[in-house]
Amino acid sequence: MLKTAIEISRYFVMLLFPAALAVSFAGMVRTRKNIFVFGCFTVFIFILVFANALFWKDLELIIKLLPLLAHAPIAVFIIVYVKRPPLIAFTSMFLSMLCYQAPRWAGSFTGEVFNIIAMNTIGISHGVSVNSGITGEVISINHSEVLNTVSMNHLGLIAGAFLTFFVLHKYVVKPARHLMERSLKSCLLFGAMPFMYYVLGHILEIYTGLMYSGNRAAIQFMLTFMAAFYVMFVLLYHGETQKQVRLQREHDMLDMQFKQQKYEAEIERLELLAKVHYDPLTGIYNRRYLDEKLDHTIKLLSRIGGTISIFMIDVDFFKKYNDTYGHKQGDECLKAVARVLSDSILREDDFVARFGGEEFTAVLLNTDENGAKLIAEKMFSNIRTLKIPHEKNEVDEYITVSMGITSGKVLHTQNAEDYIKQADKALYMSKQNGRNRHTYLDMVNQ
Repeated sequence: MLKTAIEISRYFVMLLFPAALAVSFAGMVRTRKNIFVFGCFTVFIFILVFANALFWKDLELIIKLLPLLAHAPIAVFIIVYVKRPPLIAFTSMFLSMLCYQAPRWAGSFTGEVFNIIAMNTIGISHGVSVNSGITGEVISINHSEVLNTVSMNHLGLIAGAFLTFFVLHKYVVKPARHLMERSLKSCLLFGAMPFMYYVLGHILEIYTGLMYSGNRAAIQFMLTFMAAFYVMFVLLYHGETQKQVRLQREHDMLDMQFKQQKYEAEIERLELLAKVHYDPLTGIYNRRYLDEKLDHTIKLLSRIGGTISIFMIDVDFFKKYNDTYGHKQGDECLKAVARVLSDSILREDDFVARFGGEEFTAVLLNTDENGAKLIAEKMFSNIRTLKIPHEKNEVDEYITVSMGITSGKVLHTQNAEDYIKQADKALYMSKQNGRNRHTYLDMVNQ
């Protein structure tokens, strides 16, 4: 009874090991449901093979049918239940059969070692030597005592199967799965050797006797068998290629749609930003942006002890310009003035904003009195190059501006309003002193 249990256990492990390894290579998730379904599937296949062995009682026929009875269902299970592509399913199956050689060797080695020990030990039967081929694995009837070479071969295979599965699952399964999933070409190259082993090994082990007997039908069947596998792989290759082309096309379309949506979203963001932070007439920053940015900048510079310069700029006698040339021409004048004022500053953190009406504000970070005056002279020079006629200007025949400038090291007790008031005070002094000039007031003297 024990001998029979060991023998049946060996045959079950022969089926369980490659099946479990194949689904691991294919990437089946180890959940309770999946393990239960896989266990039921393995038991069903084992019963099917065992029933055929009892029904046919023809060892050679059973061996020929083994790929259809035991191996092909593994690939079908991976395709249908695990939902993996056929190429990965068959590659996983072939690879698991290649790895099965390790437990077979472990069983044969254990049996041979026991045989040597048994021959030199009194009271232990060495039994019938086991055949290392597949014939000896499918069925092994031995009527000697339980502890014999055949039983030790069975136990060695069972132990070798569990040990091999543990090592492969821990160190090999994940890299192998990565190679199979990397690309179609990688999967084909990776599966080429186990495929050739499986086909040639099966042919050599099963049909060698028939070939040596001169059976022409057997020889032709071998070629047909290999051709069928080749055609199958060609069809799988074509199917996977078309699938990848379709997936790539879908990926490109999704990527294009994503880029289009991202572009449209960016346009909407810029349009919204333009409405919130930019003056619609001149295109430069508006009063809202000035208030938010200047307040944040003042707080930041107060922590690090930075310096800031603020300009208040007013177009001289602009109301008279509007009355003389019209509001449309007045708008064009403001656009030109805003453009040259913005062009006068070069640093990225500095900016010019429309304060309101014909008034503009310039903010220069880390700029002291000397630097501020240099920028002011540059602005005056650029305004003069415009040569916009203004016959009602009391100080010049062209458009001119007046400026008020303040700068200083930012203190934590100061805020943006303090700098605006000081710069506006300096602007008032420029107007009082004849316009078309700039006046500087230090923040310390406010």
